Amino acid sequence: MHIVLKIWLIVTCQLFLCLSSSMMIPGYDYWSKLYSPQNVLDRMDARCSIVANTGDFVVVGKRYFGSFPSTESTLVFIRMDANGVIRFSKQYSEQTLDFLPIDLCEFRVNPSQETTDGFVIVGRRSSFGSAGVVSFIVSLDNNGNLLSQCAVQNVSLCFVKQTGTGDLIFAGTSNQDEFVFAKASSSGVILKKFDNAGRRDSVTTAMLTADSMFLIGTTSYLINPNTYEYQSDIMIVKTDLDGNLIDYKVSAHVPVAVSSACRTNAGFVLCGYTYISSGGFWGSGNDTETFLIEFDLSLNKIREVYLSLPYGFGLNSVRAFSVQTTHYGGLILTGLLNDMAVPIGSAIFLVELDSSWNINFGKYYDGTNYYEIVRSVHRLSDGGYTFFGTVVYTAVSNIIATKVRSDGSLVYSTSSGFAHGSVNLYINTTYFITANAFVTTGNFPFIPLASNLVQSSLDLNTTWLTN
Repeated sequence: MHIVLKIWLIVTCQLFLCLSSSMMIPGYDYWSKLYSPQNVLDRMDARCSIVANTGDFVVVGKRYFGSFPSTESTLVFIRMDANGVIRFSKQYSEQTLDFLPIDLCEFRVNPSQETTDGFVIVGRRSSFGSAGVVSFIVSLDNNGNLLSQCAVQNVSLCFVKQTGTGDLIFAGTSNQDEFVFAKASSSGVILKKFDNAGRRDSVTTAMLTADSMFLIGTTSYLINPNTYEYQSDIMIVKTDLDGNLIDYKVSAHVPVAVSSACRTNAGFVLCGYTYISSGGFWGSGNDTETFLIEFDLSLNKIREVYLSLPYGFGLNSVRAFSVQTTHYGGLILTGLLNDMAVPIGSAIFLVELDSSWNINFGKYYDGTNYYEIVRSVHRLSDGGYTFFGTVVYTAVSNIIATKVRSDGSLVYSTSSGFAHGSVNLYINTTYFITANAFVTTGNFPFIPLASNLVQSSLDLNTTWLTN
């Protein structure tokens, strides 16, 4: 009897272990996938992404109906698990409107709770032939169902985060080229504007701390009316959480574009790119190199470097679009390598720097006959990294999501048309200097508009690029 019971227990335990292992979801140390609409002529574009508190990836983008040059689009929301498997995907449309989402965040109805209640998305919307600037604000629950929506005239919003007290803080640019701060709370809406001596000011990112808001972007002025060449300097405006001006800083170098910012132990880091040949934004020269600048929270510069390609590599442009800190105090940076002479000659790059800003590794990821665009990078708990973007071929574009190992490596399948390898970037000191500025502040009018988004399902095809 005891022998029979022992055998039964052994068999039962083995069966339980087999069933348990078969029900477990395997974790992959790398993967790369394309996500496309079922209508092959439609175009998809990933614009922003976050890692939710559950570990899921949330990607927001847009879907164009039909091939280029169609301009009518829908807002797209995709939620996927840690292996890039889609949990659900939805779209939100309003007839004849084009939507450009730029930022999103999780929100909590009760700020003290650990779980989130949904997501807030901000961006711009437009209609062919219409004048003026209009932003949209959309809130969704955790399953992507519409909770609320509104539109605001004369401002282009590019940033949203929730404070520890539950208020929503926004940043953007007015239709008069001014920095704009906005706060939505149970007490109402606060809007403030900041203008640097009549220049063309534009917010591209922002950063929120426990007691301050940093509006970050550029301030530009025309230096050659014949070629429409602009000098664009970095501008940072620091406010309290009610939008009251605390301080500001303008740093000048060559024409610049600011892409992203992230918090560090000492303050925050900006990434972007500078134009290293004549021309700048609208001129003839567009060779670029990436910059990294760290400031403390009092806007004092701590350090700065730039990353550039060696001559003869065949590419002449390094443009950073997203930066995050690593687990050990370094930085992970992603962006675009691009050969201006060959329009299809682009590649995504991923560079990891240690805490002293020495390069640990540099990798590129490139698809044959594809034009790649990368929007965001995220560090993961297993030490790896995930980046999201868009790949373009002919007149069609799809969303791409890629997870790489902690050293930036992965293995593409031979049939994918993609390859990756090492890229050597030079790292040097730049010479940003503090420039003169005179920032004035004032109230900004709140002009709400009707918003009539309609929610619908969105079926996507998934194509593996790795084995």
